[in-house]
Amino acid sequence: VGLNGRWMQVAGNFILQPPEGIQPKGIVHFLGGPFVGAAPHLSYRHLLETMANRGLIIVATPYNLDLDYLRTCDSIVEKFDKAKKSLVEAHGQLPIIGMGHGAGALLHALLSSLFPDMHKDLNVLMSFTNRPASQAIPAFNEVVVPISKQIMSSDFPSRNLRRIVSSVRRVVDVAVNLLSESSLSPSIVSEDLVPLLRQGFQLVDQVPSLMKEIAEGKQEFSPTPENIEEVLRVMYRAKRTLLVHFDNDNMDSTAELETLLKKSNSIMRMKLNRPLDNMEIERKHFSGSHVTPLTQNLFADIQPSGRLSVPESYNRLRSQFQTNFLKSVTEVSDELSSFILSACSKIPAKSPSLAKKEDDRPSSDPIKAIRSEIFQPNDKNELVDNKSSQTPRLAIDFHSDIAKQRASYFLGQRLKMEEVSS
Repeated sequence: VGLNGRWMQVAGNFILQPPEGIQPKGIVHFLGGPFVGAAPHLSYRHLLETMANRGLIIVATPYNLDLDYLRTCDSIVEKFDKAKKSLVEAHGQLPIIGMGHGAGALLHALLSSLFPDMHKDLNVLMSFTNRPASQAIPAFNEVVVPISKQIMSSDFPSRNLRRIVSSVRRVVDVAVNLLSESSLSPSIVSEDLVPLLRQGFQLVDQVPSLMKEIAEGKQEFSPTPENIEEVLRVMYRAKRTLLVHFDNDNMDSTAELETLLKKSNSIMRMKLNRPLDNMEIERKHFSGSHVTPLTQNLFADIQPSGRLSVPESYNRLRSQFQTNFLKSVTEVSDELSSFILSACSKIPAKSPSLAKKEDDRPSSDPIKAIRSEIFQPNDKNELVDNKSSQTPRLAIDFHSDIAKQRASYFLGQRLKMEEVSS
C-alpha cells in the first residue's frame, strides 16, 4: 500500500476508491479548511480513509487559501468536473455528496447557491465558519498584515529576503528530484516518500500569493460574511443538508447557518415558478473541537513480511492509541458514513438521458456555460417581484466566475429594494 495508501491524483484532485471487493455507493466531494485544504488527503487522511472503507469514493479537491471565495469556487468546480467524468465512466452515475470542514463547508454552501448546475444530492457541512478575515486568520491584523506588507515591500532587504526564500525553495526541489531519480534510493523513496513531500509542500506554497494579496490592500474575504449570509438566505438550494457541530468549537457558525437555510427553504418555495420539494435540514452534535476531523492515525498498520514480525508491544500500543486518541474522529467518520450511505440508498438512479445532459455541460470554458442571468427581468426591464416580496425570482442555470458580478448585482438590487420599502 505504501505511504500514499490507495490515493490517486486525477486532474488536480486526490481520489480514494473503496477497498477491492466493496461496491461504491456514492461520491464524496471533500473540501478541507483553510491552509490544510491545500493537501486534504494528508490533513484529513484518517477521516477520509475510514469513510472510503465503508464504500464511498472520496474526491478531495485541494485549493489554496484565497481572500476571493468565488475565484476559489471556480477552480474547485473545474477540477471536480474532470474527476467526476472519469468516475462516471468507471462506475456509472452515483449520488454526489458535498462535504466540507470549516471554510470548506462555506465553499460547498456557496457552490450550492451560486453554482447550481454543480449538482449534489446531499451536503454535509462540518464546523461551518463564516467570519471576517480578522477573526478567521489568527493574529491577522496584529501580525499577518504587517508582516505581509513588510515582506512584499519594494525595499532592498525585502526583495533580497524573497530571493533567498525562492532560492531555498528551488534547492529543496532539486534535492527532492535527485533523491527520486537516484539509483541508490529504494523504491519506497521514489514511489511514496517523494510524492508525499511534494504534496506537503503545497501547504507552504500557498502562503506567498496570500501575503502578496494582503500587502496590496485586500484584507477581507470576498464576498464579505454579510454578503454570504444574504446569498445563502436567498439562493441556497441543496435538497438535503446535514450540519455537523462539535461541542468545543469556538470557530463554529452552524447555528447561524441553520437559521439562514431554513429561511432559504421558505424563500425558494415561494419564489420559484415550479414545484419544489422541501429542503431537508438536519443537525448532528459530536464531542470534540474544530480540529477533531484533522486527527491522524500516527501508528501505521504494519503487516509481517518474510521472517520479519511486528512486535506485540507495537500492536498493543497501536490498539490503545486507536481506542483513546482516535475515538472522537472515528465516531464522526462512522456516523457520517452511515448517514451518507443511508441517504445514497434512497436517492433514485438517474436516467441515462439526464446523466448525459449533465456530463455534456461544459466545464473548461465557464463563460460559455452560462445559460441565464440570476434575475428574470420583465418587459419593463424590472426585476420580477412576485407576491410583493422583496426577493427577485431566481433563474437556476448558470456557472462561472461571472457569478461574482451576478452576486454583486443581486446584492445591490436587494439593498435598493429594502431602501424603497423602508
